[in-house]
Amino acid sequence: MIANKTTAAQKTQIGFTLIELLITVAIVALLVGIAVPSYNNYMDRARRLDAKTFLQEVAGEQIRYFSDNNSYAANMKEMGYSSETMDSPDGFYNVAINVDATSATGEAIAFTLTATPVVGKAQEKDTACGSFLLDNSGLKDVTGPSGVEGCW
Repeated sequence: MIANKTTAAQKTQIGFTLIELLITVAIVALLVGIAVPSYNNYMDRARRLDAKTFLQEVAGEQIRYFSDNNSYAANMKEMGYSSETMDSPDGFYNVAINVDATSATGEAIAFTLTATPVVGKAQEKDTACGSFLLDNSGLKDVTGPSGVEGCW
């Protein structure tokens, strides 16, 4: 009777060794460590666009309101929006109007629009820019440490 013997050269490797698995996990962890912060920064910048475009839209409405009334609106409702302050279209910022100066006859002659991150939304954690500001002269500002150049 002939015994069925296999030699080491005839055996084929099935599966992965522990070292191979650890190297693969380390590479994946490194890639995730690079990709996730980059993705989060990209999403923060995309959400900032929500505030900037809505501020410019409201500023345009203020200009139209001024041409009809010789005064700026004191709140969003005066311009036809549903409430005195409004969330931006994607809901990441709340926009409010602050009337900065009034004339001798009581008309609002200057305003500042402020887009503040909504509490509980993803943009609340973006402290680089904070709130966005836009006034009647087109001056742009932010409350965060990144400054206008890094945010607008």
